[in-house]
Amino acid sequence: MVIKSVRETGLKVVATGCDQHANNVQAIKELRRLTREECLKAGKEDEYFGFTVDGQEVVPLYDVPHLLKGVRNRTMEADKVTFKWKKEHDQTATWDTIIKAYEWDCSSSEYRMLYRLTDSYLCKDKMKKMKVNLAVQVFSQRISMTIGRMHRLGLKDLPEAEGTAAFFIFIDKLSAVKEESGHVEFWYEAIKVLRTVKFHKKGKQSVPPSIKNWIHTLKGFIYLWSWLKQDNFTFMCTRNFNQDPLENFFCYIRSHGVRNINPTCTHFRQSFTSLLVNNFMAPHSPGANCEQDESDGALDNLNTLIKTNVSLTEVTGESKHSLVLPPCEAEDINTNDVTGISTYVAGFVAKIILKKIGVCKVCRTELVSDSRYCEEYKYLHIRAYNQKALLYPTTNFMRIFKKYSLNM
Repeated sequence: MVIKSVRETGLKVVATGCDQHANNVQAIKELRRLTREECLKAGKEDEYFGFTVDGQEVVPLYDVPHLLKGVRNRTMEADKVTFKWKKEHDQTATWDTIIKAYEWDCSSSEYRMLYRLTDSYLCKDKMKKMKVNLAVQVFSQRISMTIGRMHRLGLKDLPEAEGTAAFFIFIDKLSAVKEESGHVEFWYEAIKVLRTVKFHKKGKQSVPPSIKNWIHTLKGFIYLWSWLKQDNFTFMCTRNFNQDPLENFFCYIRSHGVRNINPTCTHFRQSFTSLLVNNFMAPHSPGANCEQDESDGALDNLNTLIKTNVSLTEVTGESKHSLVLPPCEAEDINTNDVTGISTYVAGFVAKIILKKIGVCKVCRTELVSDSRYCEEYKYLHIRAYNQKALLYPTTNFMRIFKKYSLNM
């Protein structure tokens, strides 16, 4: 087995990752069955979450990008999705809600609010269902907040907007847990929410494998973290539990020399040897359906060790570097008869000006308004995640901005 071979190198395998293919699901069930039988023969209770190989436990996990695509596809095909999150009653989300919001945004705005969305993200006949980034962009905080505020401000008749926004932002939080997110607490909460998720189509409700497997993966993360803490681990980078490095590696193998999409064991071994010597020269496959794995080369550490002469005295402590952000480039803008959203861009420009100028009360008074309750600020309320997220430009600055922006 692969796990046994890896262990012979001195590495300790604690988890495996796979997609939701029926063969993978069946393999995990079979390995769990064998583990239970081993425990029964040994006369001890089965306390394992995963399966054992030579008496050592391995935790099986499902690839989160594949789970995300599965939820997106089922949401798109279903009439509606019901769930409970932060409320006692059932909430409803529909794919039609985001389609209506997208169509209105394309036809009614001078500056689009959902500018990241295109037909390839939402339309079944134009969508590339295997692309993870398309699913990630739909289940995003920006889109969820925009749809929810559009409904609350009465800009569009979207009866299921509140539930749709809540469901999409929940999936966004679930698939993008960060260091400050409070991993374990949110995982427990997410498991409860996922157990309430039901997909409805033609009067029938169901729970797809993506939901069940996501619950399994979250339980696996919790179990694995409690295990790693006993071995004095201080953190666990959940983002690394995916198949992207393996998929990148297989891309190298299949494209080595000539296009060989189904290499034999002999071809695989020869390609691997050649790629290892050549240090995996190509950094990333163009258009690949996975993230870069930040691997600069399999032999880089060896090369650095051989060629670099670094004395211990050269490392004197942490050095502080200032973070310089690149200038923002303007997005393509659709111009129509609605001009209210130009205040959003004016506020952004005012924010950049104030950063360049520094502390100047007079300048701030001329550029930023203390009042936030007028018709021109409606779209700023939609785009703002919190009260301090955006600046509200003064009427005079908005007039100047509109005058000169038309001449650009």
